Amino acid sequence: MLFGRPFKLFGLTVWHEPVCLFNFEWVFNTYGPFEYVVELGTGTGGLSLFLYLQQVVRGGRFVTFDKCAPSPILKRIGVDVRICDIFREVDSIQRILQNHRSFLYCDNGDKVREVTTFAPHLTPGSVLGVDDWGFEITEDDVSDVLQNFGLVTPPFLTKQRFWVRK
Repeated sequence: MLFGRPFKLFGLTVWHEPVCLFNFEWVFNTYGPFEYVVELGTGTGGLSLFLYLQQVVRGGRFVTFDKCAPSPILKRIGVDVRICDIFREVDSIQRILQNHRSFLYCDNGDKVREVTTFAPHLTPGSVLGVDDWGFEITEDDVSDVLQNFGLVTPPFLTKQRFWVRK
């Protein structure tokens, strides 16, 4: 963990600094509602639970993708968890992004490839979020893709970055 420590949310580990939840809340309040939130990289499922509950409250859909199974509680409460290699599910993910105003959050194992593969399919007004900015991915890595996006600045400085599709 580069900033802060992981923490528990409803007993599930969130591998982000706690203040990031305020930034996600800001994204939902400022740019939502979203028809879909697509999370690439479920991990243990703590952040997935937060994003899922955001969509439940706001009337949208949520889907999370990872190669490994997260906590079984996610399935038990109805979270759409897809255990797969996202790069073998490109068509189904792109279909969601092309047909719905979405929030795409990239936090899987290859953020550069995630952004270059999926972000171009976001519709205008959709939001792209990336974790580990400046560490696992930089502007130089994805500057071509980001030409169609506008950087937005949430209230708290974290290692996440967010853009809105123009």
